[in-house]
Amino acid sequence: MKEAETIIWKMIQKTSFRTVNEERLRNLRPFIDPSGVFRIKTQLLMSKDFENFKYAILLPSDHIVVQKMIMHKHKTLSPCGIQTLMSTLREEFWILKSRRTIRKAIKTCTVCKRFKAKHPEVQAAPLSEDRLRDSATFETTGIDLAGPLYLRDGSKAWVVLYTCAVYRAVHLELVTSLTTDKFLLPFRRFIVRRGRPSIIYTDNGSNFTGSNQALNKVDWNKINDDTSVSRIQWEFIPPTSPWWGGFWERLIGLLKAILRKVLDLELEPLTPAMFLRDIQESGIPDLDQIGSTSLQKRFLYRLKLREDLRKRFRSKYLGQLGSYAKRSRNRYTFCVGDVVLIESTAKRINWPLGKVVQLIEGKDGVVRLVKIRTKQGDLLRPIQRLYPLEVSSPNDGDLRKLIEGPTICEKGECNISSDPSSLVPDYGWGGELSPTPVPQRVSRCGRALRIPRRLYL
Repeated sequence: MKEAETIIWKMIQKTSFRTVNEERLRNLRPFIDPSGVFRIKTQLLMSKDFENFKYAILLPSDHIVVQKMIMHKHKTLSPCGIQTLMSTLREEFWILKSRRTIRKAIKTCTVCKRFKAKHPEVQAAPLSEDRLRDSATFETTGIDLAGPLYLRDGSKAWVVLYTCAVYRAVHLELVTSLTTDKFLLPFRRFIVRRGRPSIIYTDNGSNFTGSNQALNKVDWNKINDDTSVSRIQWEFIPPTSPWWGGFWERLIGLLKAILRKVLDLELEPLTPAMFLRDIQESGIPDLDQIGSTSLQKRFLYRLKLREDLRKRFRSKYLGQLGSYAKRSRNRYTFCVGDVVLIESTAKRINWPLGKVVQLIEGKDGVVRLVKIRTKQGDLLRPIQRLYPLEVSSPNDGDLRKLIEGPTICEKGECNISSDPSSLVPDYGWGGELSPTPVPQRVSRCGRALRIPRRLYL
């Protein structure tokens, strides 16, 4: 075993170094030991230690065998860091530019990629058309739940928040359960108080999806024959992406902050009305008769005033929305066939793997949502929940081109010979490998086969 390793180190050194007197090796004080291996003299010559530690074997930084050895040591030490691996290799070898070489080698470790991969970032999307068009209040509504709130009798309740996507108006209701039937009760009260919305935005909660399914089962042909109500369009944001519903999530945060301040207070404030109002009579029939003559005029003035306030609010609110230009440092362009790590609630080592099968572009042409194929089925995930592993799986068209095009051996990347004797090197200084290319082999499924490279020593 030791003789085989000595032959390998000599082959590597003969192909990488000319002599021990090279300019780049002068500061290392190299010499040739009795077996013909290049070694260096360290500062530990007077220590009673192993010979390899005092006279380390000199190795280059750009040889494929050195990189394979680094990866073997890295996996043997239960994927460790750069400093630990460099200290372990230093006990036997002196690798030129060791830190840079080790960092480059362990970048291909799949175990480390699962823990070091970072999710990409994407530029913020512009506001949707439903939030910018001139519409009635609560015509486009976002719904979400906050809680739970623990009542005095020990039961729990949740706050259902309805917010207008255009004018930011808020309507609150209470619900005692998260089931679909319990949610439809406050939803009915909201429609009676604020009017029937046209578009509803929610997350993928079971009570929201159940309500949408229940409304889809209704016989709308019969309803349209009796009434003139329009069907509610229910829109869901992608799974595991709460920032897509930021216009109601922000109000949920404000609601919780206010509730924390007022729920613990049980004092009733004193007001002037408790002391100054002694007269119980409050009717004004005479003033009502005077005002009835100008009722239509007052009604038109109220409509005009409400319209002016609505336009003023929209113009000032939308005018304050500046461009959200966050600097994105980790940009990654996904392609169909990329293998990614899907973020979940489990530990990172147990996150599932998936393959990108479809890129979904927004109206501005930016991809923010992709379709992932896993062993459980297809999923929709935002790219912020995906961690690319820099591994691609070619589709059928690319594979067909790979089969019909030039073989892998013709590219000069893997020189393979069917005759082992042709790979036996000349142990002289000028020995070189002269392989003979072989035709490309393909499996029954059409997948290109790579013949492993071997060193016939």
